[in-house]
Amino acid sequence: MNTRTLVTAIASLALVHLAFAAPGQIILRQTLLGPMPTDVRQLSIAPDGSRVGLVASAGTRQVVFIDGNKGTAYSTIAQLSGMGQGNSGPPLVMLSADQRLVAYAATKGGSEWVMVVNQKEGPAFDSITAATFAPAGHRLAYVARKGNEQFVVVDSSVSPGYLNVMVNQLRFSADGLHVGYIAQTAGGQNPWHAVVDGNAGPGYGSASALQLSRSGGHFAFVTGVNGATDVNVVVDGKPGPAFAAIQSVVFSDDGKHVAYAALNKPRPGMSGQGKWVAVIDGQVGPEFDQLTNVVFSPDGRRTAYAGLAANGARNAWYAVVDGKKSLDYVGCSNFLFSSDSRHVAYLASNNGKSVVVLDGNESDAHQNIDPQSIHFSPNGSRLGFVTQDDSVWHAVVDGNAGPAYGVIDAKSLQFSPDGKHYRFKVRTASDWTVVVDSAPPGAGPPVSELVTTNDGSHTAQVVIQNPQEPSLANRPCPRSGR
Repeated sequence: MNTRTLVTAIASLALVHLAFAAPGQIILRQTLLGPMPTDVRQLSIAPDGSRVGLVASAGTRQVVFIDGNKGTAYSTIAQLSGMGQGNSGPPLVMLSADQRLVAYAATKGGSEWVMVVNQKEGPAFDSITAATFAPAGHRLAYVARKGNEQFVVVDSSVSPGYLNVMVNQLRFSADGLHVGYIAQTAGGQNPWHAVVDGNAGPGYGSASALQLSRSGGHFAFVTGVNGATDVNVVVDGKPGPAFAAIQSVVFSDDGKHVAYAALNKPRPGMSGQGKWVAVIDGQVGPEFDQLTNVVFSPDGRRTAYAGLAANGARNAWYAVVDGKKSLDYVGCSNFLFSSDSRHVAYLASNNGKSVVVLDGNESDAHQNIDPQSIHFSPNGSRLGFVTQDDSVWHAVVDGNAGPAYGVIDAKSLQFSPDGKHYRFKVRTASDWTVVVDSAPPGAGPPVSELVTTNDGSHTAQVVIQNPQEPSLANRPCPRSGR
């Protein structure tokens, strides 16, 4: 194991290498990268500490140091937009996910922009507006303008010129192998196109909500025909049925299945809007007044969602699992599939009480069930969650409530990797202690974090004896007979 962290000092820039040579032995190695610039604007560090980029002023110019190596001085190192991510944009110096590439946008002479990748300039543009690395690997895409045209540059390949590129629709697939965006060509009634891996599809009056599957190269987006109010979802280039509105387009993890919520047009004579339906692989589900997002199982073969519909004099929520409606509830949410896709659980409530529904079977009712605590063991065979009734807390595992405690940290409930054991933190008086399986809590000092070995036989916890002296406590897990 070898990790790195950055150490900065007044006079020098250094990387410190942390290596584990033998159990209980830690070796630190320090590599000096060079003098620390006096006017540092921003620092970018790879997650594993293996690379560092630094922006600094150099007189009237700005310069980027990569791993201590000084680059060309530019008029400015430019801040780009956030690609619709809801933030102020990427750092001035961007690092690829695999740390192979370091990139930044720079201006020359105030009117010429270039993308610099590993200190090599790309083609010049009038401006560069946004850029992003793929979430895996080292592919880079950015949007640039020259004259009245906009371009998308992917891995140094420049697209044809467009009238407009929707910056917030430029995205990579999760595996980093595919890239897509929505662009507008000049003229015509249907000028909007989805461009995936450099291939532009047919034109539409509008296009939005582009989604790429995590793997497999599948894509979907919402389109409309100019002059019509109908919209539909195009999946891998094939338009689906028309609806009044579309929302929440999602792919299964393997990319082989797609689902979305769609609003039907009102039937003749119907007042108000139509009903919402879930469309899963082109199949339309039952009608509801409201819908939650569709959740796929890990293998993509199962689905779950919730819908709101009138039930006599009141509205009720129904869980729909694999197309089958549940009993009516005041609310149901937090759908969760086991890792092997065999089991599904969700949180439901009625008459002021909450239950966890596992494969259609309700747990005992409680005043409160923490939704963040509901999860399966890694192998999917066990289910646990944390409940509260009045001032009493319980951990419920496999449907069995454990001993009562004053407070349980709901987020701390965890299964061991083999699923045979579980543990959580409880507060006794002013201290936090660890409960393993259903054994009484230890009388040890306060706990901050805990982990177990892969076989589940040992647990380790960080304890605070005093603010200056953290220590590590290790103890065997009690055998539960499972």
